[in-house]
Amino acid sequence: MTKFCLAVVVGVLVAHGAFPLAWPLVGVCLLLLLPLRSLTPDRGQVLLGGFVLGLAVTATAIDDYLQARLPAATEGRVVSVVGVVDSLPQRGPAGLRLTLHIVDGPLSGRRLRLDWADPRQRPGGGDRWWLRVRLAPVDSRRNPGSTDQDRALVARRIHGFGRVVESERARRLVAGSGVHGVRERMSQRVRLRLGDTGAGALAVALLVGDRRYLDAGQWRRLIATGTNHLVAISGLHVGLAAASAWWVCATVWRWLALGQGRIPAQLLAAPPALLVATGYAAMAGFSAPTQRALLMLAVVLGLRCLRRPASSPAALALAAAAMV
Repeated sequence: MTKFCLAVVVGVLVAHGAFPLAWPLVGVCLLLLLPLRSLTPDRGQVLLGGFVLGLAVTATAIDDYLQARLPAATEGRVVSVVGVVDSLPQRGPAGLRLTLHIVDGPLSGRRLRLDWADPRQRPGGGDRWWLRVRLAPVDSRRNPGSTDQDRALVARRIHGFGRVVESERARRLVAGSGVHGVRERMSQRVRLRLGDTGAGALAVALLVGDRRYLDAGQWRRLIATGTNHLVAISGLHVGLAAASAWWVCATVWRWLALGQGRIPAQLLAAPPALLVATGYAAMAGFSAPTQRALLMLAVVLGLRCLRRPASSPAALALAAAAMV
């Protein structure tokens, strides 16, 4: 299992690094599997099979993403879209910046990063809107030594850009719903209770990953003290939430002395810990770091619940395969 998982990871990395050659490589590897069919499953077949699996799945995902990107012919075209705001809107260089998941029309299924200069009503997370949008395809530049914008857009599944026009015609169809709607309401309630203070801004940043209200002075202090990473919800926060829930459940189970000898406290506390970690990751918007931490946690707790002994390298390899 460890070798297979590592081969899957290698296949994924190769597909990302040499995507145009991914499908030819899949064909070559399948041809190589034919003379290896007489080998035992613990040798070449397992390694090559895992490599082909990682290569093919990743190449398919990348190909689907590239096919969904806005073509160059859409540059400057104004269209009507219906979509859901699937993030918390942020203040950008050209007004309000948000990510809209299109749910109706010819662009359905795509995610657009929109700039809205003068919204008559402030959009919130989870809102469903009808908008007029001027489209712009992805046109990322390659600047050596700087951030790879194209890779960042792929990671966030952004298929194109746009600018909201004719703001007076924009209509909110449904108020905040789903996970991001809950995040928006929780952020507003915490700030309403704590007031427009530094404590309120830090509280919503740690609870729901909403950093919109941290001012320049707070950012300077966080950077100067090396604690700015604490307000970027990541694996550390998810791990602490899971560990706290696990400890509480295990302690209560031992204290009540229920199921002694039948269900160990460590085993019973694993599902609640994973549930709490999933809820916290959802409140943070399921960012990439929280997804990685959640998958690794699920692998470790799953092995514990199944009572399957696994070495640290085996668990790490399985978690790596699940993440990629």
